[in-house]
Amino acid sequence: MIEITATVSMLDSSVYGYHLPVPQYVSDQFKNTDRRLMCIFNGGVQHNCALMPSGKGAYMITLHIALRKKLNVDLGDVVKVEMVKDDSEYGMPVREELKELFEIDPDADTIFHTLTKGKQRSLIYMISQGKRSETRAKKAVSILEYLKTVNGKLDFRELNQFVKNYNAL
Repeated sequence: MIEITATVSMLDSSVYGYHLPVPQYVSDQFKNTDRRLMCIFNGGVQHNCALMPSGKGAYMITLHIALRKKLNVDLGDVVKVEMVKDDSEYGMPVREELKELFEIDPDADTIFHTLTKGKQRSLIYMISQGKRSETRAKKAVSILEYLKTVNGKLDFRELNQFVKNYNAL
């Protein structure tokens, strides 16, 4: 496990904003990996993330708004981060609803696993955002149905419209 303390900073970027800069000696330890991490912030909040390039060879951990709220931090605050390499299959936890659908629908499972790891993580994240199991199951079914319809040719804008229409049925 690697431990650092870092100050919440802001990038002048249209893509990334709040983040924690990661010292070079730390990012070098993950150089030849996919840079997926399991982080524990301030001794309590666990979060799957990745070391993201911040320019000129430096790396960072991004802090989206929900994570900042959970940590109760803002620009300039100091955060303690404990990190370990995330060797899980997807780089994040998979909800039971999706696991069950993979067992029930082998075609959807096959198509899902032809996607890149990043797209798989994006879809897993979308499904996991539901608060109730029923909501997550419905979202998972609609996403897997979409993937089968387009034979894995994922277009996120089209997917969002498909999910909206599917859930309106």
